[in-house]
Amino acid sequence: MRNSRRLKIERGAAFGLLLSCTPTSIPGALDDTRPHPVADAAAADAASTDVASPQPPPEDGARNAAVAVDAEDGETAMDEPPIDALADDASLPADAPHSAPRCDPTHRWSASLRIASVPQAAFARFGGVGADELSIAWTSADGTIDVADRAARGAPFGDPSAIDTTSTPVALDRVALDATGMVVFAVSADRTKFVAFNRAAVGAAWLPSVPLQFDRIHSMASTEVGDQFFAPVLGADGRSFFFALTSSGGTPVLYESKWDVQADAWATGVPLANPELSSANGAAPTYATGASSDALTLFFHDGVSGLERAAWRDSATSAFSRFTDIATIGEAAPNDRCDTLYYQGTDPGDGGAFIAQ
Repeated sequence: MRNSRRLKIERGAAFGLLLSCTPTSIPGALDDTRPHPVADAAAADAASTDVASPQPPPEDGARNAAVAVDAEDGETAMDEPPIDALADDASLPADAPHSAPRCDPTHRWSASLRIASVPQAAFARFGGVGADELSIAWTSADGTIDVADRAARGAPFGDPSAIDTTSTPVALDRVALDATGMVVFAVSADRTKFVAFNRAAVGAAWLPSVPLQFDRIHSMASTEVGDQFFAPVLGADGRSFFFALTSSGGTPVLYESKWDVQADAWATGVPLANPELSSANGAAPTYATGASSDALTLFFHDGVSGLERAAWRDSATSAFSRFTDIATIGEAAPNDRCDTLYYQGTDPGDGGAFIAQ
């Protein structure tokens, strides 16, 4: 039973996550909606890491900016040289575990602050943040998908740009923003498939893409019996796609799909079978909200308890096996370094986007 599992959670430790000191590089733009891998850069000196005001990951040269201080949250963004090597490290297998996850289960998330430059008016559902924290996406109450950008981590976000969904209607649901901030996944209006939008660069128009990349995922659902997709999430590693599927009107199931390089498409989803990640009949569904850039940590909403939680695994292909609660944070998604969580919250000024460190 789901209630009995709660006794297994380690509540003596401080809950939350803290990044290990391995920054990564993010490509600056996409010419299609296929994922671009996030490559590891040289490890930073642990002694120089300031958790309260963390340094940003190395950014693509097109998105670098000088030092900036955000009046919204007091963070400092430092300019770093661009990193040109974006290829995978061929010396390591795809499922090789890191010495420690970037998201540390013993970190206590604190200092929750509103992102004042993200409009509160009609804010309905937080969607995601780019791994470099330069783009953020959300859904408005009328179903509009908005994306806002900024030049440097710590600077205010600019005015949001709305994605034109006239020719590709979407459901009122969360959207998934990829690690580069150049791709958005959404659920179609009838919930029978996923749709994608991409832009060539910051400020360029968002355009719908040919959805061939989802063919194997779409084949999992039967439109004849009313199967429905919802809650898409793209992992910060650029290779993991999480989503929920309700089959034949039954209990929703949480799936993970991996990017198949040879097929140039997303693989058929694999159900996350651990009971901690299951939904219960009559309860709200359990669904993913974000995933770390090393693919070892999943943030998710637990429909049974109503809490935001986190799960860990030993490698990118193993099962999630360790779990903990994440305070009062909801719809959480980590940055590349996993030293900041972006999430949906409320304060006396109403709902909106927040950060916790």
